[in-house]
Amino acid sequence: MYNNARVSGDACVSDNACVYGNAWVSGNACVYGNAWVAGNAWVYGDVRVYGNACVYNNARVSGDACVSDNACVYGNAWVSGNACVSGDARVSKLTDYVVYKNMWSSGRYFTYTRSNKKWAVGCFYGTSEELVDKAYKDSEISGKMYEKIVKLNDEMYAELED
Repeated sequence: MYNNARVSGDACVSDNACVYGNAWVSGNACVYGNAWVAGNAWVYGDVRVYGNACVYNNARVSGDACVSDNACVYGNAWVSGNACVSGDARVSKLTDYVVYKNMWSSGRYFTYTRSNKKWAVGCFYGTSEELVDKAYKDSEISGKMYEKIVKLNDEMYAELED
């Protein structure tokens, strides 16, 4: 279903996915599964929106980002780069998520979403405690580094609460 929506470039919309309203999907972006993009939302670049995920209002998702599972990006949010918003996360503004990079081993990016206090790292998705526990099982250095990032993340978000 497209209505006034625009799908251009090599973008794809498949399965039961819907793009409607004035939404725009372009580049190599793919929207599939039961996902939907609506309103004035833009999805472009190498983005993947899938599962039961949604992007709507004036939200923008770009770069290599993904929105999956039951997550929603809406309002005036802009999710970009290598961010992965998943699970039941809700992102409506800049401070709702943050992306870090594992520079000590894999170079992989990982995302923290504030609404559900969860981390997405490769195939891992879980709480701060679960992330640190798993990291220590992988290696002492990974455990220590993830532990430091979790602590820094908690401190930064505590400042935002004040």
